[in-house]
Amino acid sequence: MRIHPLAVGANVALPLIGQSSLADVNRVACLMQVLQESGYILHTRILPRVEPSSGERSPCRCCEAPSARFADVNVGSPEARGDGWWTVAVWPGHLSSLAAALNPGLEFVILEDHAAVGWDWRSVRVPVNESETGFVEDVAVRFVRMDLLMTPDQFRRHALKLQSGSDGGALIWQLSRKPPVNFRLSDKEGDARAAAIRGLDIRLIIDLPHDGEVAVISAAAEVEARAVVTRLAAGT
Repeated sequence: MRIHPLAVGANVALPLIGQSSLADVNRVACLMQVLQESGYILHTRILPRVEPSSGERSPCRCCEAPSARFADVNVGSPEARGDGWWTVAVWPGHLSSLAAALNPGLEFVILEDHAAVGWDWRSVRVPVNESETGFVEDVAVRFVRMDLLMTPDQFRRHALKLQSGSDGGALIWQLSRKPPVNFRLSDKEGDARAAAIRGLDIRLIIDLPHDGEVAVISAAAEVEARAVVTRLAAGT
């Protein structure tokens, strides 16, 4: 299960506006706008300003990387990671709009751990085995999760239904060949994850903790990250 850190709650220290430079004011305004547009309720307290003991404050990434607004979606500028990959932030994140980010030239789209039914008991039609008749609909079920293998077109067609899952979040990855049957990207961490991504030639990863939160789209190269922005702008 993926939990976005701000979904639980966080304390964020911001400079006191009355004693700050224009750059500080811009940093605070930028961060507050991102949080409010992502649906967070902000509570503020005024505390004494404490200067760092040495060195300068690091620049605000969201201020230095301008964002564009396409319809009701904000899209950040591509940013380089230390491992050669590039990331694009999208907020608020909805699967119905993120579907446009998928690369139509990569045949396989994997959505891991889709939460079809949450922890509440529901009377829904679900498969209980692999046969064509292995469905039941007269029992209550809870916590139904699954991995889905789709084409980009199938994902776009079903995006709204997927978005209305129990939390609307998703871990999506895209590649040009069918992945091994026993492989799950979410099971890998650190060097093992990086090696698996290289070995399978995964080109695009979308991580959305919950519907309406900030989605992070990771692309294997700068040109692919900029193509993501172009597709989101076009909505296709």
